[in-house]
Amino acid sequence: MINLFIWNIIVLAIVVGLSCFLIKRKIILHKAIVLLFAICIGIICLIPIMVDFIKQDFPVSYGEEYVINSSIIDVNELENVGEILEGNSVEQYFICNKKTIAYISLYMYTYERNNLGSINVELIDETEGQTIDKWHVDTIDIECNAYLKLDVENPFFYDLYGHECLIKITSDTVDPYSAVTVKKQNTEYDTIRLVVGGENQDGNMIFAVVGYGESTSKEWTRIALSIIVLLITEFIFFDIYRRKYVY
Repeated sequence: MINLFIWNIIVLAIVVGLSCFLIKRKIILHKAIVLLFAICIGIICLIPIMVDFIKQDFPVSYGEEYVINSSIIDVNELENVGEILEGNSVEQYFICNKKTIAYISLYMYTYERNNLGSINVELIDETEGQTIDKWHVDTIDIECNAYLKLDVENPFFYDLYGHECLIKITSDTVDPYSAVTVKKQNTEYDTIRLVVGGENQDGNMIFAVVGYGESTSKEWTRIALSIIVLLITEFIFFDIYRRKYVY
């Protein structure tokens, strides 16, 4: 897809430069030549739009929507899954029902103390066997009974619709009583499951996954901008120049 902003800047620069050159040199053009130039400028302005339709490559925007929102139902029924120590892992599986994932949020618990080390979080596309993103978070930056938001760096690089995905949490903390954990509740979903230390668990982690939903084409915006630039360039060349050096 042609960058419309850069293309329009180049077209405007060429038209202004050409007009200044003709006026400075006092070059007189026939009306037919000016009309031909105007038509050529119009075609050049619309080339990015033509390319879009030829390649069927249109700009789109996506709205953020929940993939999973395992929110707290009853705070009194929350459980932690135990300290996440080195050699242990928490694995939350889910099915992605959106185009891609924008960010994940994990409900963390620090036992209301200062902990050591850090955690590693991976977001994995299990269907394709590839890592979507990974994060390294110091425990000092984790708040107790609060969501830890982790943004995906390149969300549109992956098409995850219908794929099974995995959030995997590990830790480099060795000593007990100095690690963080996550909270879970006994809610069951058909599309998600929780595994802790290699064993399936009842319930699921408190977490949220936000993805990008249906796309909206922005081609009409590009068309409108191209028409505006076309009118500006035609005015500069066809009108201003014509008043002085056209017979």
